[in-house]
Amino acid sequence: CEWFNTSTRNKIHTDQHITSIDVTGRWYKDDPFVLPSQAKQVFNVSDTCKGNNWRIIERVKH
Repeated sequence: CEWFNTSTRNKIHTDQHITSIDVTGRWYKDDPFVLPSQAKQVFNVSDTCKGNNWRIIERVKH
């Protein structure tokens, strides 16, 4: 699991259909455990409009 700091406004940006996060603020790099209520499976791609440190996030629903 990778955890990212999205608690501040400058770390997450949401438009009508797209959510982007800044991936420079990683949390809990060595945490091997996660509760199911804390996790969401997502797919991410580079956000070319915002720069190298930003990723577009899309939640995966099975």
